[in-house]
Amino acid sequence: MSREECKKWLTETVDLNRDGKISRRELHQAIQKLGLRFGWVKAWYEAWHAVKKLDINKNGAIDVDSEIDLLIKYAEKEWGIKFTN
Repeated sequence: MSREECKKWLTETVDLNRDGKISRRELHQAIQKLGLRFGWVKAWYEAWHAVKKLDINKNGAIDVDSEIDLLIKYAEKEWGIKFTN
């Protein structure tokens, strides 16, 4: 998956309620769907930590318009996800 494909997946599939934000709950479900080797609790913690760290405007979610690139970079660095160019 490329970074652009990941953005599309995050905005069209992960943002379940289409509010332009990825909540901790939505990110938790996405982590589990990606098949990362996290148990339920670890996946919940990873979602919580990512939102806490990347939520620049402190609205409690990852904004699709302004924070999604940070999430993709975070996933590469912290979760070892490899994206194609």
